[in-house]
Amino acid sequence: MLPYRFPRTPVMLAGLILSATLLQGCTEETQTGQTAQTAIRPVKLYSVGAPKEAPSRTLAGTIQASDQADLSFRVGGKVAAVNVDAGDKVSTGDVIATLDETQLQLAADSAKAQLQRANAVLAEAQRNYTANKELVKRGVISRISFENIVATLKSSTADADAAKASHARALKDLDYAVLQAPFSGLIASRNVEPFTNVTAGQSLFQIAKQGQREVVVRMPLSTLRYIDQDSPVRVTPLIADELNLGEAPAYEGVIHQIGSRSEAGNAVTMKVLLQGDVAELRDGMAAEVRFNLSYQDSGHLTVPFSAIVAGDQTDIGYVFKYQPEQQQVTKVEIQLIAPRDQGVEVTGELLAGDQVVAAGAQFLHEGQQVTPFKAVQ
Repeated sequence: MLPYRFPRTPVMLAGLILSATLLQGCTEETQTGQTAQTAIRPVKLYSVGAPKEAPSRTLAGTIQASDQADLSFRVGGKVAAVNVDAGDKVSTGDVIATLDETQLQLAADSAKAQLQRANAVLAEAQRNYTANKELVKRGVISRISFENIVATLKSSTADADAAKASHARALKDLDYAVLQAPFSGLIASRNVEPFTNVTAGQSLFQIAKQGQREVVVRMPLSTLRYIDQDSPVRVTPLIADELNLGEAPAYEGVIHQIGSRSEAGNAVTMKVLLQGDVAELRDGMAAEVRFNLSYQDSGHLTVPFSAIVAGDQTDIGYVFKYQPEQQQVTKVEIQLIAPRDQGVEVTGELLAGDQVVAAGAQFLHEGQQVTPFKAVQ
């Protein structure tokens, strides 16, 4: 597994490390009144190791129907009537809204007239072709004259075909003036009023199938690689019972869709399908989704934020490793991989069980004599 590379711009992790370093610096200088110590310095130590418990990540999300659709007219015009409101139940084929058909009817009538005219011209061209077909064989008319008649017939045929298609499209536009429910469900939202002008494709209603619900979250790419997509997750709607003020019941969910495209903030859209009875949940409700992470497979170790001295790059830092035989510290370069509950996941010349200075590391130097003050586990 390739290690996660922190972005080159300032990031929260680097900021936390820098803030911890500055805070420790102020504390050390206040307590000692000097920036360098020639005497043996007491230090707090931290035993490096893997996480003691499986970490988790909680993300905020929005509940919605697993099957839903935005409804819009396929033609533009003025809305004549709106027959539903948000929360109404509809069945397949129910008329949801209609457009004023005046302009659409005029367009259909005009297209019909154009078709009739094109058919008349085509009929005349066909008669002229039939009448002159024998004459050109007998030499009564020239070959060039007959070729002009043939060209006129082809042009008239094409015009008639185009007029027929225009008329069919105009009739279809009349049908599109009636917006019907594509399936049975609940009107989740309504964004239009009668007598307003709308454009083709403008989202006016949202319809949701009653039944299953899903939660939509934005998952950071740095976390996605640690998630077991086959493991269930815990979903807690952010609602409370006004009578007993108890917590809302939690639901089990399964990951059933992960976006293939990275969006703003290096995150992807993930959908979690809820299990069990979700009748009381409504579209648009907020929820928290807790994912269990599997850091233990990375093979990396963790150190606390306070133990890290910031490096020149946002994904590089240093720790001071304690050498008990010499009672000295050695400066060790580490690469910052990802934040964890217990600190920061790192790689470098460290082994499980090694002890590093947990605080005040910025005041140390290579080979400095120290004495353990307190071991931090």
